[in-house]
Amino acid sequence: MKLSVLFGVIQMIFGVCIKFSNDTYYRDVLDWITVCIPQMVFMICFFGYMDWMIMYKWVTPVAQDPALNGAPSLINTLISFGLGQTDKQPLYQGQFTIQKWFMIAILLSLPLMLLPKPIIIGIARSYKAKKAARRAAAAHQDVEAQSLLPKDDKATEEPAEPGMDEMIMQGSLESTGVMSPIWIYCAWAVLFAITLGVLMFMDVLECTLHTLRLHWVEFMSKFYMGDGYPFVPYRHFDIIKNELEG
Repeated sequence: MKLSVLFGVIQMIFGVCIKFSNDTYYRDVLDWITVCIPQMVFMICFFGYMDWMIMYKWVTPVAQDPALNGAPSLINTLISFGLGQTDKQPLYQGQFTIQKWFMIAILLSLPLMLLPKPIIIGIARSYKAKKAARRAAAAHQDVEAQSLLPKDDKATEEPAEPGMDEMIMQGSLESTGVMSPIWIYCAWAVLFAITLGVLMFMDVLECTLHTLRLHWVEFMSKFYMGDGYPFVPYRHFDIIKNELEG
């Protein structure tokens, strides 16, 4: 169990390191300061310190040290660490002082991790919304000015391209490659069935599900946001139109 905790914390710290690498590559100073640094401080000062105590207890002959009065319990040590109390059975000399500084670093990292980024993003969005409103007002004034100009009766609209639906259907039926729309729809059905089976029936495999959750959520959330983007319906007409216009 303790070995699993060691590997789990190492994986989480590795995920934060990947987050550091991504923010450095994309030059995201906001995430680098308000997400990466406080996350790393929290991980090392709490979970990293817990792993260090586990390994220290493994390699230290605690029973031979009369000052420690026997082997201390790591659970009691963590409880005393969280409550800021002096441990009756310290694991090493000067433990209370070190834990006090670790707790101060943890308490400082929490507001830095939770507050600055939403506030800065909210201010930026408000500024962009006001800027877009000013542009829309200016464009509306331009439209009103153009509506006062004399109209050209000879102006005609460009006729729509005929036979587009027939061309799309014929191309879909004639295509036999891997990227054929028919194969894509069939593959989607298979993927949906697998996803449904994983979500609905794999819950009985508690350990497997817990492992996947740790990897997908706890590990990947350190460097992958997955916020998504606005939904745009898939239309063959739009794709062909963009190809023709490009």
